[in-house]
Amino acid sequence: MLIEIRIDWDAPEREMRSLQQWLSDERYIRRNARMTWGRQPSPPDHMGSAPEMIKLLVDTGFQVSSLVVAIASWRATRPRKATITIERDGVKVEATDGDPEQIERVMRLLDGDRP
Repeated sequence: MLIEIRIDWDAPEREMRSLQQWLSDERYIRRNARMTWGRQPSPPDHMGSAPEMIKLLVDTGFQVSSLVVAIASWRATRPRKATITIERDGVKVEATDGDPEQIERVMRLLDGDRP
């Protein structure tokens, strides 16, 4: 199963690198996911190269909640709270803040609990 993580287009690349390092430092994620880089698709009106995204290759037993909590923890350390998009199996969910209800909603949607 593939999970893709993107940050706002206008976020500096160092933010994505910081998130990647944060996720690499999480024991559960490090042991249960293979992390690689990919390029985000460019919007039609965008000129220049596309920012990178993090791709996680995981098995079906992967606990998405661990990933979402790690991302929320990383966001809490950032001075600028960029929107993060997480995509799994065609389901895209945006995390715009660290609100516990939003985090719970993100976890439910990514675990397959469609509205």
